[in-house]
Amino acid sequence: MRGTFARALAEFTRIVIGLDPSGLPVAPTRRKMLWPPPHRVVIDLSAPGGEWIDARAAAAQQIIHGAEMPLLAAHMDWSMANALFIDEGHISAILDWDSLMRASEAEMVGRAAALFTAGSPWGTQVPSRDEASAFVDEYQSARGRSFDALEQRVLNASADYALAQVGRHGHSGPECPDDEYRRTLRETASTPLVSFSGSSPRPIAGQTRR
Repeated sequence: MRGTFARALAEFTRIVIGLDPSGLPVAPTRRKMLWPPPHRVVIDLSAPGGEWIDARAAAAQQIIHGAEMPLLAAHMDWSMANALFIDEGHISAILDWDSLMRASEAEMVGRAAALFTAGSPWGTQVPSRDEASAFVDEYQSARGRSFDALEQRVLNASADYALAQVGRHGHSGPECPDDEYRRTLRETASTPLVSFSGSSPRPIAGQTRR
């Protein structure tokens, strides 16, 4: 199912790559504000104790803001919660099209790598580092081209932001125990979620794509 989902995202990219995304809202990773308004009014994005989450998201935004990349009509919630499967090998529908936003391909894939297991039948909401890396490997294979060094940094920054965004939604105060998102965010503080063979493990802010 992971391979099917990754290949479907690559096919989606091939479909939208020639479309004009200018009428879509920009992805949260590219906005001036740190967080978009939450989807539920009970979520407090200023709850104390979550400042470290804010810092991770701000660092991810800085990397993405400094990377000049083409933007496309990106599905920013490519998760199993928004997919209907006929069986383990076939997708019948992708849902949640209000998640269509302007973002780079690397941002879209990084967010998907961090969140694609959400809503899965296996109970886990966040993939392991191996699973997230395998998802990106399968996407690259279907894409027919590997991500370059800058795309890799942006991809992992987008994964960081995704984990931080959902983790911040779940944080309710200093004594709030870690959920899967915040636990994974802590575990990836020194090593990115997605690993690439032969690549530098840490992103570099402010570099532009040539």
